Amino acid sequence: MSLRLWLVVWYSADVTEPRTIGHVVTTRREYKGKVYRAHLLMRSFRDADGKVRKETLANLTPLGDEIVGAIKLWLKGEPIGAGEGFRLAPTLPHGHVLAVLTAMESLGVPKLLAGRASRQRSLILGLIVQRVIDPLSKLATTRAWNATSLAGELGIGDADEDEVYLAMDWLLKRQARIEGKLAEQDLREGGSVMFDLSRTFVEGKSCRLAAYGYSRDKKRGKKQVNWGVLTDGDGRPISVSVYPGNTKDEQTITERVKSVRERFGLTEFTVVADRGMLTSHKIAQLKELGGVSWVCALPGESIKPLILSGAFQPSLFDEADLFEFAHADYPGERLIACKNPITAARGRHRHADLLARTVVELDKVKKRVAAGRLRDAGKIGVTVGRKIDQYRMAKHITCEISEGRFEYHVDQASLDLAAALDGVYVIRTNVSEEKLPTVEAVLVYKRLSRVEQGFRTQKSLDILIWGCLCQEATRGR
Repeated sequence: MSLRLWLVVWYSADVTEPRTIGHVVTTRREYKGKVYRAHLLMRSFRDADGKVRKETLANLTPLGDEIVGAIKLWLKGEPIGAGEGFRLAPTLPHGHVLAVLTAMESLGVPKLLAGRASRQRSLILGLIVQRVIDPLSKLATTRAWNATSLAGELGIGDADEDEVYLAMDWLLKRQARIEGKLAEQDLREGGSVMFDLSRTFVEGKSCRLAAYGYSRDKKRGKKQVNWGVLTDGDGRPISVSVYPGNTKDEQTITERVKSVRERFGLTEFTVVADRGMLTSHKIAQLKELGGVSWVCALPGESIKPLILSGAFQPSLFDEADLFEFAHADYPGERLIACKNPITAARGRHRHADLLARTVVELDKVKKRVAAGRLRDAGKIGVTVGRKIDQYRMAKHITCEISEGRFEYHVDQASLDLAAALDGVYVIRTNVSEEKLPTVEAVLVYKRLSRVEQGFRTQKSLDILIWGCLCQEATRGR
């Protein structure tokens, strides 16, 4: 506080009367043969009653006797040149760096990486902080952290790109130990673990894991790498694993379940994963392991037969948003049907819009056929197929095509069934009602969204936006 006040005093060149700021009071005290001086910046003023009062503005003692002496002269109105012991220097942005470093310290990140401070640990901490305040490439990072106080705080201002990569190799060797600490801290016997998989496209050519596969990022023609995150039941990360880009979701779950047992020592736990990962085949494998329970959701193609067979009626959702039932195809398991009314309404609007667009395109084809501009049955089929596939309405439309003739009909029964399925999902679990009540089972599955949110944050501008907000906040805006 005193240093900040001194900077205000020094740069207030527009103040014509320095004496109006206050005066410096120096006290001297001897203790055990040593002399201690204290310098206080004070001001005198009259209160509402006309009495003279004194107020201490700041403690200038930490500035030292030399600087305090200069302040005394300046307050007396005597000019002081910058060459008389003073040097003007710019400061580096620090507030956002301090905020992230403090948060990491409170979370125990430095101790988690390594028990003792080291050059490698400082470099990794610097990479993490820079990732939060302004995500950049490794080369750009080594330049950017010198533009803030980060490099000085961690003593890494002279690091280059090669040293950063060596530090990452050091971190990789410590991965198992770090994950073991996290598991010991957050995983509990009989608790839940969540697992999800994501994909990241690759630009280079030397990554041995890069391969062509289904791209959810819509980066067609680019190789990718798959990576999964194992968390505790609340979504706190425990372990990270990477796989070739052509690995399917369900191919990873068994290996991760075994790692929980072998590496983290849990004998009984519940696996929570999405419908594409915990397939019926993989659940059969989990049953063979013993002691492993699961919570997942049925894929859409498995819900449709349940409705058609009358296992549950969509009309039951008029009374409640969820209900539990059993089915012979899932012996020893509980099925919980849920409906999200917001998603259902969105689905109805989407289907109506896609159907309307498809009808417009099919009517155009129909006019071309009627006018004789399109007569070949094969060409009509290709054109119609392209139009229907464009809006994914093939299962709701039946077509009659022959030479010079085209007719289509909308399957209203199919549309009604799709509307009944909109917003509906079915939770599947073998955990008993006593251990996991119905509502809690649904909440356990919904917590997967925390893992998915972490993936979205890594791939989007969330981190960059947060870093910018942090910088603005430290500037008082």
